[in-house]
Amino acid sequence: MKIKSPFIIFVLLILIWGMNFPICKIGLEHISSTQFILFRFILATGTMFLIVICSKNFVFPRVKDLPVVLIVSFFQIALTLFLSNYGLSLLGAGKASFLIYTTSVWVIPLSLFWGSRLVGLDWTSFILGILGVLFFVNPWYLNWHQKIWIGDSAMLVASLCWAIGIMFARHMKWHRPPLQLLSWQLLFATLCTYAWACFEGERLVPPHMNLPTLASLLYAGCIATAVGYWAMIHVSIKLKPSVTSLGLIWVPIISLVLSYLFLDEPVDWRILCAAGFIMGGILLHIYSERRKQRQEQLFKEIP
Repeated sequence: MKIKSPFIIFVLLILIWGMNFPICKIGLEHISSTQFILFRFILATGTMFLIVICSKNFVFPRVKDLPVVLIVSFFQIALTLFLSNYGLSLLGAGKASFLIYTTSVWVIPLSLFWGSRLVGLDWTSFILGILGVLFFVNPWYLNWHQKIWIGDSAMLVASLCWAIGIMFARHMKWHRPPLQLLSWQLLFATLCTYAWACFEGERLVPPHMNLPTLASLLYAGCIATAVGYWAMIHVSIKLKPSVTSLGLIWVPIISLVLSYLFLDEPVDWRILCAAGFIMGGILLHIYSERRKQRQEQLFKEIP
């Protein structure tokens, strides 16, 4: 049965991405993060090529498409997913999901480089997000002899790379629809990860490919990455940005709940406060963006 409603597709996307962090955490218990992300990209790329071929969206990129393919892919896909999977291997899935979704926190100062005008609500949103990060990371009681701080740093840098990719995607000129270029962006991300795996001396075939690892890879690669990115492009066209932004807030919440229920990850008052600050910052940022859009629209309508 073909799903036509973008709202149903969006709800399914939220559930898919919400379950992705706990499922990836299970797979990362058995193989290295580099092996995991490499095979995840390989599966995602193959699946995405099938999707674009079956939907008659397959095209070869032209020279003028390459800047978008290479730059957006490098920041928004290759670096973001590589660093987030590495950070996830060192952290709990619930905490990792909230740290990666601090993207809107970094979009605020980055927008200054693209000439955007920031108002008080933007800076308030930024401060709330930073407070949430500090509660999650808890630098005052950080044990520098453990690798938790490395995982925290990897997730925050991944979030920053995602924000940079978003800004490039917004302001660069797209000569073709994103769906037609996504398979090539995934292929480039795969090649970047393969080059890094060769540099690290990683084996192409994982030494212990058990059933949980295989299931985790299939889910992360085929469903969460390929189908998830396709769904995100679809709903982004059909739904308003404010709606998609509000909906994606539920992704880390679902990850946190599932991690608590099935992975026995602790949830205390500090984690809840950190999540509250981050969610508050995201909501305030969404409200600020909507108010700016209304003001701009009103300004255009004035004769």
